[in-house]
Amino acid sequence: MQFTHPDIVVTKDGSHTLVNTDNQQLYHSHGGAIQESKHVFIKHNLQNWLDNPPEGSINVLELGFGSGLNAYLTRLEAEKHNVDVNYHSVELYPVHPDVAARLNYPVELNDSDTNRFLEIHTCKWNCQERLSDNFSINKVYGDFLEQDFPTDHYHSFYYHAFAVKAQPELWSNQVIDRMYHALRPGGILTTFSATGQLGRSLRARGYRHEKPSGVGGKREITRAIK
Repeated sequence: MQFTHPDIVVTKDGSHTLVNTDNQQLYHSHGGAIQESKHVFIKHNLQNWLDNPPEGSINVLELGFGSGLNAYLTRLEAEKHNVDVNYHSVELYPVHPDVAARLNYPVELNDSDTNRFLEIHTCKWNCQERLSDNFSINKVYGDFLEQDFPTDHYHSFYYHAFAVKAQPELWSNQVIDRMYHALRPGGILTTFSATGQLGRSLRARGYRHEKPSGVGGKREITRAIK
């Protein structure tokens, strides 16, 4: 496995994000990394299942593990609400744990147990790892388009690829169609992107498309329900 060493920058809410040194793409919004992730993936996605817990576990799938921030926030919420979350994330360009160790997320989130973030990065890849009574994770090293996903399985899909201009293949109808099959009825897809083409593609596939207000200078985000 080959790890990447992206640069670290500070966003407007004081939290770090990473910058891909090849294409200069940010991993999170410069308007605020923690603010964006909480708004897009927790408030408008996971929170639905925290308020209405399903029988058994909440199954989350993420495209783009990246900095691990979304997984970390999800773990904190699972432990806070005492619900069980199975987290499945796919990443082709994993960040080196030494870089992750310099990220300030535990400090910014007032988490005295910094290991809760670090072990998300240091735990094994390509296998299910239970990190607490409420959170297990399977980080898959590979191309999202080459993965096989179970049908009608996931409650939440965190759509967190780089922007369309950097990774057009990850915003294709192929991804949208595969996720429709993988999400269970009522399953929720959220992403920071709110392009007109994305909305049209989601509606054409059969999703119920919503456009909640954005944060950090973004007017809208995308929420889609199967």
